[in-house]
Amino acid sequence: MHDLFARRDDVIEDYHGTKVADPYRWLENPASADTLAWVETQNAITSQYISAIPARAKIQARMTALWDYPKYSVPVKRGDRYFFHKNTGLQDQSVLYRQDTLQGEAVVVIDPNTFSEDGTAALTNQAFSEDGGLLAYGISSSGSDWQEIKIRQVDKGTDYPEVIRWCKFSSIAWRHDNQGFFYNRLPEPGTVPEEDQSNFSQVYWHTPGTPQTEDQHSFACWTQPMPAITLLATTAPSSISIPTWMPRVAVSLPSILSIQIERTGRNSFPNKKT
Repeated sequence: MHDLFARRDDVIEDYHGTKVADPYRWLENPASADTLAWVETQNAITSQYISAIPARAKIQARMTALWDYPKYSVPVKRGDRYFFHKNTGLQDQSVLYRQDTLQGEAVVVIDPNTFSEDGTAALTNQAFSEDGGLLAYGISSSGSDWQEIKIRQVDKGTDYPEVIRWCKFSSIAWRHDNQGFFYNRLPEPGTVPEEDQSNFSQVYWHTPGTPQTEDQHSFACWTQPMPAITLLATTAPSSISIPTWMPRVAVSLPSILSIQIERTGRNSFPNKKT
């Protein structure tokens, strides 16, 4: 018999004279043995209940039949190429295709179903270069927000050797001449306290074909946590825009590209630094 209830610890915090109970704080650590055991137990309880529903097999068969039809994304054009996603019906992940013309043959660019045996690795981030010849793409496993970024040479169908890690909610902005791109990532594990691992996102410049260790640090805001940064390519060939609500920013720029910091939102800060 499974225990239906989570353990309640005697944890009470005193906030300026107000006592607040926090009996489930032990569940805040997703990697602890206790949390993993609790999740496994809850999954077992749920599976046992759902499996016993008499109509489950009929519902599953009907839902499968209704879902089994080809699905297409809205196509996008980059350079002279057209890109779109297609799922034949019951594929775990949709496949990315390209066509050189609207009437041309569809060619597979990336098939995420080959990333893992169980189909839980997904294509979560896509940033094409301006001419569509290069694609920086993210891979996420088992629904995680963490992703690894790779770079595909679209026409060759091959990747550059490097893998960019420690990315979560990452944005990518290519330089117009394909020399590289800006991206944001979180601190490398062990370089900050564990509680800050998902804070203080920073911007780096990456040149295709080089290891991540050679990436140039380009932008950071250390005055307060910034878990995500949006990078926007501009019409100028050598600049990107970073919309931000931060009151202070510290920027160090590689010589190959400049950054424009734009203030947006309801708050405005008169002493803008770029």
